[in-house]
Order: sequence, then C-alpha cells, then structure tokens
Amino acid sequence: MTLEQQWKRDDVVEGLKSKDRRLDTLCPPLRSYLKPGMRVLDVGCGPGPITLDVAEAVYPGEVVGVDSSETSIAQARIAAKAAQCPNVSFQVEDTYTIDFADETFDLVYSTNLFVWLREPVQALVEQRRVTKRGSWVFAHLADYGNITFYPPCPALDQYLAALAHFWDLGDSQAHIDSHQARRAIELLSQAGFSEIQIEGWANTVYRSKEGFADIHPDFQYVLSMEDGVFTDLNRRLIATGLLNGQTLLEAQKQLDHWNNHPYAFYTQTYFLAAGRA
Repeated sequence: MTLEQQWKRDDVVEGLKSKDRRLDTLCPPLRSYLKPGMRVLDVGCGPGPITLDVAEAVYPGEVVGVDSSETSIAQARIAAKAAQCPNVSFQVEDTYTIDFADETFDLVYSTNLFVWLREPVQALVEQRRVTKRGSWVFAHLADYGNITFYPPCPALDQYLAALAHFWDLGDSQAHIDSHQARRAIELLSQAGFSEIQIEGWANTVYRSKEGFADIHPDFQYVLSMEDGVFTDLNRRLIATGLLNGQTLLEAQKQLDHWNNHPYAFYTQTYFLAAGRA
C-alpha cells in the first residue's frame, strides 16, 4: 500500500466532523449576527448539528448546508428529519464551485473548514460570490499551535507542531494547515473582502469545569496508532519524518499524567474572521 493510499484525508475529516458540535459551544460569536428571515449558507456543514442550530436562529428563514462528503450530507438529512426542522436542506457541493447564483445568501459561514483546504483564497472568493453585496462571510478558524496544557505535555506539543508542517509535503491529499488562523486577515484581503474583522475567544477547561472529561479521550483518539481514522495520518507523519513513533507513545503517557493531575488545565484559542462581500 502506498503512502498516498494510507493517508485517507476524508476519513480524518469525517472523524472530526462527527464530534458533538453545537453553535454555542464551537462558535458562540456567530449567533449575534443571525436574524429571523435570513437565507444562510453553511459551507462544510458535516453532519449538520451547527446547521440545525442556525436554522432555529433564523426561522422562518432558510439555511442550506453543503459539504463535499456524501456520508456527512446523508447524516445531516437524517438529523434534520429527526429534529423536524422544516427550514434546512443539505446537498453535496464542491467547496470551490458552489452551485448557487451570485448574491444568493444574506450570510455565509464555515466552521473549522479552512484547515483542510489547500486553496483557501479560492474557497473564500466562491463564498463571497454567492453572498449578497454588503453582507457578511464568516470563517471559524482554530489554531492548533496555541493549545496549552498544564502540567505540560511536550511530546504532544511536538505532535501538534508536526501537523503545522504537514501541508509542506506538496501532494494534494497531504494537507492540514493547522496555523491558518494566523493568516486570516491576509486570506480575506486576497479574496477581495472589505471591513475585515477578527474576534477571538478561548476555550479553557480544568477538572471542575464542564468539558474537562472530553479532552483526554479526544486527544487519545487522535494519537492512536490502532485502527481508526487517524491511524493512517499518524503513519504518514512518521513516514515523512515529521514525527516518530516514540513521540506518539510519550504523548499518550503525558496526556494520561495530565488527565490524572489534580490541577490539570487546558486552553485553546479560536477565531471568527469576518469580511463584507
């Protein structure tokens, strides 16, 4: 099996998208821009939990969720039917060629999409095209280089640093730009947006705070070399010299120690970038 066959980017994306995500936990600043009656586009909607929250916020307006994954769209349609959400629809679309006319939507947004895109400016240009002139396009961006653990997990820091260089490998499938949030102003400017704004907030958890119990299993899931959606990604990191197997094992041990520490602390910063079409 070739390295290209081992690296199943879509499987990794599916694994992350399938996490339990809601608007008020993943991207709370977006809610203040949502108004009843809006027509909204969610680009890279995944299985749709955030899309359903947005549909509720803009009712009786319409929300369309698009994703390149047929699996995600099928899951989203099931979720919408179960939630009896009448003002949302889902369809398979290419991120770079969205099948809607110019100036169709009152607001366009994406959540944690651009980390996977080799041509982010091209995607932003397309989102700008389908947005009404003067309306907003929003991009939720995570920077995996600003995650902080206490007690420190230096091997896990090495793993996250390796991800930041993964996009340098050059082939179309090997792409994770985990520091893309730092380039938000540059990317939106190149895509032709005006009035560019960036809002940041931190997700901070510790032992007595809700969400603490999710951190350990989530990162162990990512670091695993057993059969799973990240297995091939980690093998590719090792094969290309960005990481070694011992670092992965040490990262798992350090994460276990962190999880059992009485004063364990974790924080990560997120950003909502916005520009007027």
